[in-house]
Amino acid sequence: MEWFAKPVMLLWSICCPWIAKKDVNPVEQEVSPSPRRRKLRKIPFYSQIPTTRIRLYQTYIDRAFELSPTLEFSLGDDRFNRLLQEAAHKDSLSVLDLELMRMQYVLADETLREQCRENWAVTVVNRQADDFFPGPWSILSAMFTRTP
Repeated sequence: MEWFAKPVMLLWSICCPWIAKKDVNPVEQEVSPSPRRRKLRKIPFYSQIPTTRIRLYQTYIDRAFELSPTLEFSLGDDRFNRLLQEAAHKDSLSVLDLELMRMQYVLADETLREQCRENWAVTVVNRQADDFFPGPWSILSAMFTRTP
């Protein structure tokens, strides 16, 4: 079994250096719990958006407000989809991020969202746990949850 462990450890050290440990057998590594286990760090959903581009997201949200003051669009209304496509092609913005920002606004408390309308992109990017609108992961999980 030793002939198998060394190539596996080599592959692990190349592909996944954070997993591989030099002194541990791969079988033992999976079975035995580590005495000093690191906690996973939670990364905010919008952390991939550079701070210099948040204003650009707000520009497209402002344009969506011109199309619909509540950011609610009917199923056959294609205006927001065209805006999303323009944002993606012209400015390389994430269609998913813009759509989630819009949905967060639609699902937010109606009185409080009006106060943050001019800085909505900044508001959702800097979301706190006790905010007045759902997080993007909540929206995504609700979209992909099966209902009987």
